[in-house]
Amino acid sequence: MSSLTFNFVGDVMLGELFEQYKTGVKSRVADRGIDPFVHCREEFENSDLNVANLECVVADCSDKDEPFSEFVRVPTSFADLLSENHIHIVNLANNHSLDHGNDAFRQMVKVLNSKEIRTFGYSPNSLFQEECMVTVVRGFKIGFLGYNLSNLPYLKVLDISKSINNIVAREKKKVDLLVLSLHWAYEFVSFPAWRFVSLGKGFIERGADIIYGHHPHQLQGVVRYQGKIFAPSLGNFVFGRQFRKCRITAILKVKIDRSTKQLDYHVMPYYVNADFQPKKCARHERTVKKLNSLVDNIVNCTDRSGRKWDRKAFLVSQLNHLRNRIRVRFIFVLRILNYRPYIQKIIRKKLGRQSSYA
Repeated sequence: MSSLTFNFVGDVMLGELFEQYKTGVKSRVADRGIDPFVHCREEFENSDLNVANLECVVADCSDKDEPFSEFVRVPTSFADLLSENHIHIVNLANNHSLDHGNDAFRQMVKVLNSKEIRTFGYSPNSLFQEECMVTVVRGFKIGFLGYNLSNLPYLKVLDISKSINNIVAREKKKVDLLVLSLHWAYEFVSFPAWRFVSLGKGFIERGADIIYGHHPHQLQGVVRYQGKIFAPSLGNFVFGRQFRKCRITAILKVKIDRSTKQLDYHVMPYYVNADFQPKKCARHERTVKKLNSLVDNIVNCTDRSGRKWDRKAFLVSQLNHLRNRIRVRFIFVLRILNYRPYIQKIIRKKLGRQSSYA
C-alpha cells in the first residue's frame, strides 16, 4: 500500500480524579474489568500508528502520601491495557507527568518502552525535548516533538515558542513527516484562543506537518492550514466524568501518501459514556462540523477580531473553572465516606484551592 493511516486521540487518563476517588476509571477497570478502549479497538487495529496524550502516571511508586498518591496514577500493570489496545506512541509533555515525582516518571518511561510503546515530550536529562523521537513505518520516517506550555504566563510561552520554532525547522530536515504535540491554551473552552492559533500557524510555517493539541479538555475542531493539519485540541478521550461538552471527543484519522507526502484527514466523532469508554457517535457529526468551521474562522481572522476571540476564550475558561470548582466540592461532600481516613489532610491541603487534578 502507498498510503499510511494514523490515529490521534486526546487526553487518556486511566486513574482517579480527586473527586472520583474509588469511583473513577482506575476503579472501573480494576474492579469491574471494563476495557475503556473496547469501542474503538477496531479503528486502532486497522491503523499503522495510534498516538495518545497520556495524562496519568503509570508507576508503582509516588512521592506523595495517601490519598494523594492515588490521584492520576495507575500501577504499571495498566501499561498492558495500552499495548493490548494498540496504542503505539504516547506524549508525556503535559502538566501531570511529574505529579508523583521523578522516580515515578522514570519508571513509567521504562515500563511503557518495555511494552513497545514509544514515548516522547522530554530529553534524557530534561522535560524540554531537543530532538524529535523518530519512528519508521514501512520505510516512512515520522518525527514527534512534544511540549508542555500549559499553566505558563503567555510571555513565557512566547519565549519558549522561539526555541520550539528553531527545533521544528532543524528536525523537519531529518524526517518525512513531523508531528508537533502541544499541551497548551485555556481549559474548558470549545474554541481556541487566537493568540495560540497564531503560534500554531508559525510552527506550521517553520516545518510542522501536524499540530496535535490537548489540555483544554474539549474538542476544538480540526482545520487545514497551508496543506498541513492543525488540531488545536482533541479534548478528552478516556477521562473521568466532567461536563457534557468534555465528553464529546473524536479520533483524528490521518492518511499520508508515502510518495507525495500529501495529507488527508477525517474527524470521527465519539462520546465518552458512563463507563469512561469513548463510543462512536454519529449524532455529533454536526457538532464536529461546527467546530471545524469555527476554528477555520479563527485561523483566518484579522488581528482585531482575533483579540475578541482571546477575550471570549479567557472569560469562558474562567467561568467554567468556577463551575468545575463548585462541582468538585459538591461531589467530594456527596462521597465523603470514601475519604474518611484522610478528611483532615484533604481539608488542609485541597479544599482551600482549586483541585490540580481537575
